[in-house]
Amino acid sequence: MGCSQIKKKKMLKEKQYFNQLEELQNIQHQIYFIMEINLSWRQINEESILCLCIYLQKCANLQNLTLILFHNYIGDQGILDLSIALSKCVNLTTLKLDLISNLFFDDGIINFANEILKYPKLKILILYINNNMINRKLKLRNKIKKAKRLVKFSIFQ
Repeated sequence: MGCSQIKKKKMLKEKQYFNQLEELQNIQHQIYFIMEINLSWRQINEESILCLCIYLQKCANLQNLTLILFHNYIGDQGILDLSIALSKCVNLTTLKLDLISNLFFDDGIINFANEILKYPKLKILILYINNNMINRKLKLRNKIKKAKRLVKFSIFQ
């Protein structure tokens, strides 16, 4: 294996951190396997979540994603768009998603869960959904439990 191949292989394994939506514009999406994106307190709303979705759906090789969207303005449509975008990450096995203190309701998170069930390789799902307008948490938990391939599933509410 040549030096360039070793360097490329190392690059593929490294965890990449992003703290600004703009940082995601110019990355080479196909080379990242592990990403942590922290967009807390960034005033992410229904419109700006679409930009994030465009970047994420290009990450076909992504296997492990930690997405921190704490205290933003993401509503029902925003989390549905996010779940659809993440479904394009066909190799995703681990998803840690912090959606604490946003603006979605029961229908939004249930629709999100319906999309999660379609992820072919997802084995670990950790959701933080405190401080949203969710009343049917048991229905959400039961819906996600239907994904038999999940080996670890946690909802923090």
